Amino acid sequence: MTEATVPKSEPELVQQVEKMYFAVQRNLTIEAKNIIWHCLETAKEYYPTTSYKEDWVGMLHALQDVINDFENQLSGQAELKLHALQKNLEELKKKETGK
Repeated sequence: MTEATVPKSEPELVQQVEKMYFAVQRNLTIEAKNIIWHCLETAKEYYPTTSYKEDWVGMLHALQDVINDFENQLSGQAELKLHALQKNLEELKKKETGK
């Protein structure tokens, strides 16, 4: 595999998102906390060994954006994005498990 074809990986990304989550959790709804935590736990399970690094990186960056929206008091917008991310997460899990 050449350098150009190596999937982009950001091993510290899950920890960065988790730190953001803990920093802004006071601004999150209970539903948002549950969805974000589920996303993080799933990422911890699959991201280190996945063949879909770029997909996970994209999902984790989108999760950071949602957390920022909550921090900036844009909870209505963030809730919509979060539900879309939850659907994307389920699709990624299907890719990972082949189910």
